Amino acid sequence: DIEELMGTQVTAFLNDEGQVANAIQIYVTDAPRQRYALEKARQLASRWGDGTPAERRGMLLQLIKRIEVHRDRVDIKLLPARLAGILLGEELNLLPDSDLSPDKQLSGEGNPLVLSIPARYKRAGLEMKLLVDGPGGNQTNRGPDPRLIKVIVKAHCLKNLFIHNHGHSVKTLAMQQGVNPSYFTRLIRLTFLAPDITQAILEGRHPRELTAHRLLGNTRFPLGWREQRMVLGFT
Repeated sequence: DIEELMGTQVTAFLNDEGQVANAIQIYVTDAPRQRYALEKARQLASRWGDGTPAERRGMLLQLIKRIEVHRDRVDIKLLPARLAGILLGEELNLLPDSDLSPDKQLSGEGNPLVLSIPARYKRAGLEMKLLVDGPGGNQTNRGPDPRLIKVIVKAHCLKNLFIHNHGHSVKTLAMQQGVNPSYFTRLIRLTFLAPDITQAILEGRHPRELTAHRLLGNTRFPLGWREQRMVLGFT
């Protein structure tokens, strides 16, 4: 969760010319190089998703000095000097601490630039999930949950098996699938979820609190789709 949050916030930062310009201004003083650096920042942000996880992690490790997780926020501390060097594609001749103003002294690299994101951890089933407040945070997943998808797919497979069971009992079908009858029937109930709920789960747009553990914990939810959305946190 933390690494994903870092990537999201760093790309948003790189797309903000004002923030980037303020961060690198003491290291890049002439206008042509500043324009070059700003364009490189924009390009880096636009290509961020194209890199491999290892490449993205390597970039984050170069840019970020420290991550602090607080009760109500996450602080990402960027190194402006490292940022300037990466954008210009060169090693900067960093000033010694004695030549920097007191508020910029940190081993010649200046004070970190702090990106503070309102966020909090909340229990979701057996896990702790990071919930990000504000625009884009809205407590929804940023990607599909493989465990939830596996449960939904399994449910529909068992339903098809049940429909074409040729007279076999639920107990017999459950034994054939290596599960107990109670689990078999709980899974089949999931096939009666509202289509938009199922679609949201497959696309990763479900509430963070909706985990596979919670979904299977009580499948005796209402048959009415509107009531289902309320019970499962979609409204």
